[in-house]
Amino acid sequence: MLRRSLDMKEAIIATLALVNANLPTLTLDEWEVIKNACDLLKPFEEVTMEISADRSVTASKVILMARGLQKVVQKFCGADEASKSVTAAAARIGSITHGNHPQAGLGDPPAPPPV
Repeated sequence: MLRRSLDMKEAIIATLALVNANLPTLTLDEWEVIKNACDLLKPFEEVTMEISADRSVTASKVILMARGLQKVVQKFCGADEASKSVTAAAARIGSITHGNHPQAGLGDPPAPPPV
C-alpha cells in the first residue's frame, strides 16, 4: 500500500488540491519517510514471497535469507539519507532478528523435552 501511494504521489497531491485545498497534505519529508520505509521493507517482501512459494523450506535457505535481511537492516541503519523514524524501525527489526527480543526469533520454538 505504501509503494502504491508512492507511485501515485503526483495524482494524490493533485486530487487533494482539487477536492479541497484546505486538506492537509504530506510534506516532502513525509514522502521521503514513505520512500525509505518501502526501500527497507522490499527485501522482506521478496523473502516472504520466496519462502511462501515453497511447500517446504530448508533450514539452509532460511538461514541465508535471514542473514541477507540482517545485512539489509545493518546497511539501512548506517545510511545517512534514512529518516530517523525509518532508521529506528530498522534498528528494532535488527534487534529482533539478532535474538535480542525474548518473544521473537528465527525458526520454531524449541521442542518440549521428551517424557
